[in-house]
Amino acid sequence: MKAGGKFAPVAASVVLLVGMGCTSHRAIDSAYSADHPVLWEPATGDPAGKVTFVAQVQTAHAGRLAVLSYNMQHRDRPRELAAFAETLREVEGLPDFILCQEVLFGLHKTRDSDNTAAILADELGYHAMGTDRRGSREGVAIVSRYPFTFYDERHLKARTSPLLFGFARVSVMGEFIVAGIGRVRVVTTHLAYQPWEGHVRRKQLDETLAWLAEREAREPAAVTIFGGDFNLRPGAPEFAPLFDPRVTGRLRFLDANTLMPTLGWPGHPFKRVDYIFVSAPYDNVRFDGERLLFAEGVWYNDGSRRFHPSDHLPVLHGYTLTPTALAAAPGGTVE
Repeated sequence: MKAGGKFAPVAASVVLLVGMGCTSHRAIDSAYSADHPVLWEPATGDPAGKVTFVAQVQTAHAGRLAVLSYNMQHRDRPRELAAFAETLREVEGLPDFILCQEVLFGLHKTRDSDNTAAILADELGYHAMGTDRRGSREGVAIVSRYPFTFYDERHLKARTSPLLFGFARVSVMGEFIVAGIGRVRVVTTHLAYQPWEGHVRRKQLDETLAWLAEREAREPAAVTIFGGDFNLRPGAPEFAPLFDPRVTGRLRFLDANTLMPTLGWPGHPFKRVDYIFVSAPYDNVRFDGERLLFAEGVWYNDGSRRFHPSDHLPVLHGYTLTPTALAAAPGGTVE
């Protein structure tokens, strides 16, 4: 099942500001507390901690992209999605792409959008497409500043028996033509989660990467982004296919993910399971940093109180493509 968000354009450029003396209570409270410091580890080697970071993330200015991975925890709460969108827009800065997992599909027919990722896209004026995993109302989706020029889905064969609480899984792919960069390919997935399903996660990753490599061989992209909820600890052996050229073909993924935890009791993560990886021709892509958002929660739009949008912390990555990579960027057409 696929669903599209509204296609209203976003006109203004927003600057992502952290710790810049903003007077908004949401801006102040969106930063981590002393127990949960703001994390931004740019390639220049600045230490982790409360580091000021300013980046143009509203457009792909000078080959720059911002990507957010967000496990939505099945929540069908329009008021919270509206507040989440407003906080991104007014406080954190809008990413170019949002990779969504645990998206709830099959919402009430009277709504404009039938899934929670599409509702978030509507709030942002973005585009959205997603697919539910077979036999379930849950799935994954991509929310994008740019219109889709291509969309595909891959229902994964690898799974544990339903008798052992194994679920069908799906990966989705979107492609976008971004001015100054070219074709940007985005893939998101949500792998099996039971502790004993490590071999299943490995096969699901194999399937997704082989599918991605086949597409790359047919239609090269200027940059490929692959992320989501992998349900794997950092450095887990199941990640091996991601760095095996026999599986990934011409793609060479950069792993710039930190060890900071993303999953746990809302606001108190203890386990890292959410990741974003990037590949570009000639490895000419620079990692600008990672931030984990909303450990202190998000304010409702009326300022009455805060809520946690998930039991995961959204992961934000920034990337810059160097001039050599941009010069080699393929174009593209609508399919």
